[in-house]
Amino acid sequence: MKDKSLNPIELTEITLCKGFVGKLQKETFYRLYEQCYIQVKDVKIYPIEVEVYYFEKNVYEDNSVHQNELQQNNQNHFYVHRFGLKSEDKYKGRAGIDFVWSSKKDVYYTWLLRSVVLEKDDKSDAFFGPMNSLSAIKEWTRLSNEELETEKLSVCRKSDNNCAYPIFTSKRIGLTDKVFEEYQNVPLRFVVATTNYVKYKYKMKSHMVIDFLQKAYKANALTKESCLEQCDKFLNYRPREIKEM
Repeated sequence: MKDKSLNPIELTEITLCKGFVGKLQKETFYRLYEQCYIQVKDVKIYPIEVEVYYFEKNVYEDNSVHQNELQQNNQNHFYVHRFGLKSEDKYKGRAGIDFVWSSKKDVYYTWLLRSVVLEKDDKSDAFFGPMNSLSAIKEWTRLSNEELETEKLSVCRKSDNNCAYPIFTSKRIGLTDKVFEEYQNVPLRFVVATTNYVKYKYKMKSHMVIDFLQKAYKANALTKESCLEQCDKFLNYRPREIKEM
């Protein structure tokens, strides 16, 4: 068995789905792997936990997508969560913030920024959870919800380093039972396993590591001993599912 020592490219490839979901996963993975960051004024936003939301009629009709006007044909802008479908509808009280990838009408394609690292001058800090991320972005940029949405953003790639961390996946968090069953468990949540991973209680934290390592072991990409060592690193314990592989 060849041990690839958690090479992000080689190991993530074996965990991706097929078809359209696989396409969305691959786009997301490479953007995270290349350490793309969002520039807002003098603040750099590095996404370290995102959920992908995509709706296009007759292509991928995921009804968990808000389908607000700001989520379509609005590339390189933010969308702060609102109650309705119109761009002027009221903001939600427990709002999150999406980065919009869509450049086409009637294609709703965004990333929910669940957790981020913010950099400004010599200062850097990590923020976890959608509401905390939005609050931190507003505080660091000194922009309101409305100002964030109208700000034209730049997407840049960090030039000196590719992501040295594995990127774990899971189903998205907190979807209601109104979401069609076929979209409930699709692995469109991505977590960059930085040094904060072991410190922070990510939702489904153990599940993501176990799923990743089981697939890597099954594909002969990692030895059992390497999988156990990675459990020590990311979880501080060795799950039964890995010990019994």
